Amino acid sequence: MKKLLTPLTLLFLVACQPSELDRCIEANNNFIGGYEKFMDNASKYRDAYEMPDSLTEINYCMVDNYSDPNSKFYNADAGDVYRALPYCENKIKEQYQKQAQLECHAQGIY
Repeated sequence: MKKLLTPLTLLFLVACQPSELDRCIEANNNFIGGYEKFMDNASKYRDAYEMPDSLTEINYCMVDNYSDPNSKFYNADAGDVYRALPYCENKIKEQYQKQAQLECHAQGIY
């Protein structure tokens, strides 16, 4: 029984580790998001040019959604401006995830 337990334990520990691709994506993903991060950085960086790229892109996405007549957030009240935040955050996060994955594939990590 003891001899069987050791290989099973090792197999379990190895199987639970993130793959090389997952570690690479995490290392190459420059996404900064989350409502708290957005609010902290929005008040910290008054000039949009100083904000991290992902937060700037989220901000532009929100503005685009409020000015696009085809958007479900079109012409919302100023108080509702953050309703588009989760939508835009997920959209930008996916773009950063795909870009990081492409960088990893370029390095030969699949």
